Amino acid sequence: MTGSLDNGLKLWKWVDDRLELIGPLEGHRLGVISLDIDSSGKMAVSSSLDSQILIWDLENRRLLKTYEGDPADTWTVALSPDSRFIATGSHAGCVNMIGVDSGNKESVIQLDGKFVYSLAYSPDGTKLAAGAINGIVSICDLQTGTIRPLDGHAMPVRSLAFSPDGRLLASTSDDKQIKVFDVFGVLGTALVERS
Repeated sequence: MTGSLDNGLKLWKWVDDRLELIGPLEGHRLGVISLDIDSSGKMAVSSSLDSQILIWDLENRRLLKTYEGDPADTWTVALSPDSRFIATGSHAGCVNMIGVDSGNKESVIQLDGKFVYSLAYSPDGTKLAAGAINGIVSICDLQTGTIRPLDGHAMPVRSLAFSPDGRLLASTSDDKQIKVFDVFGVLGTALVERS
């Protein structure tokens, strides 16, 4: 699945060593700025400059739900591994947790960083990583509510990804650095830094 600033979403399939276009998904009125796919590959969530968050059934290529949001609260989205929650990054430096079934804001996680640019759930769904415009990377323990800031970047954090076992977190930034953190380490410093 890909999204673009021409308000298009496209669904793709890997066939014979190449990507094959399955078709477009129509629903956003303005450019798509974030998307996430659940672990089964059957459901996806997308956000757009139109302030909408859309939930998709990928198997049947149809729109399931539409949530209207605030323009600055739908910049980035992440779908929880159990597909129960959508985390959205906000300009106010917080993460909004929206219930997929209810469409309601269930909780808000306030972070030390500014505008949240990137989000990633750990594979087991117990942690949520957030990257901010001011370079701060935070790990939120969703079971205890603790928030751990990491030694982040000098510029906006654009992408985050957990390792399959959830022990490592990789981050990329406009500072042209890639950092890898030990999620359970005592120090919040990077294990690896590369530019």
